[in-house]
Amino acid sequence: MFKVLPLSLEPVLLIDGNLKKQHRKFIVAADLHIGSETYGKMNGVTLSAKVHIESISNRFHKLVELTKADGIILLGDLKSSISKITQIEMDIIPVILTSISQHAEVYLIPGNHDSFMKYVTPDNVNLISSGGMVLGDILLIHGHTMPSATRSSVRRIIMGHIHPIFLRPNNIVNGQRIWIYMKVRKRAVFSDGVGYLEIIIMPSFHDNHNAPLRYNRWKMMPPIIERIVKYRAIEEMQLLTLDGAIVADLSCLEEDMPFNFQRKAKSS
Repeated sequence: MFKVLPLSLEPVLLIDGNLKKQHRKFIVAADLHIGSETYGKMNGVTLSAKVHIESISNRFHKLVELTKADGIILLGDLKSSISKITQIEMDIIPVILTSISQHAEVYLIPGNHDSFMKYVTPDNVNLISSGGMVLGDILLIHGHTMPSATRSSVRRIIMGHIHPIFLRPNNIVNGQRIWIYMKVRKRAVFSDGVGYLEIIIMPSFHDNHNAPLRYNRWKMMPPIIERIVKYRAIEEMQLLTLDGAIVADLSCLEEDMPFNFQRKAKSS
């Protein structure tokens, strides 16, 4: 059994438990979007690749030192471009991955932005399939595709992809990155599933969003969320800030799209 713990003030999780009779710790981060600096250059902003590399590497180094983690799991959208690799991505992604891998073993689960990643991934980085990886009862995926039915034994799913932001005018946390926690009926995700499934949607590791998504307005609704909403399968839901404060729950969200539905009555 693995414990899943958010690290206060950081958009990362720590997964802690036994794997093959060895105690292991993994840092999990999603949506680094390396290469988004290209957009800054197009707008006349000059950014130093060296500074960017050092910044990301130092963040992971501090996280590994703090947690004593053995591994780092990156949940997709490591790069920013979608159908190509830009020059800045080719220049700095191998350097960043090599640098990070000096602190802990790195696992990369590709997201929808990660085309051609095999050409820029160093040999010592574990490039996983887009179907994700399983640790104990946890499935780790990017979130842009439905999980395979072969993963139906899991009890928790951790995903990124959405970049959740809390946007409510006059609220003290307006514009901040948030966590989304859901407890859903498992059958909505896995047709042969029984009982409940926990889903944790991670905030973006990259804190300069090109197009932040409102927590209740999914620009392109991920298929897993679409299924959950379609089958009215959400039993519990919380939105939390990076420091762990609950800013909304399902009762606050049922009037908002796409959560404007009544939960199915529980059978007596």
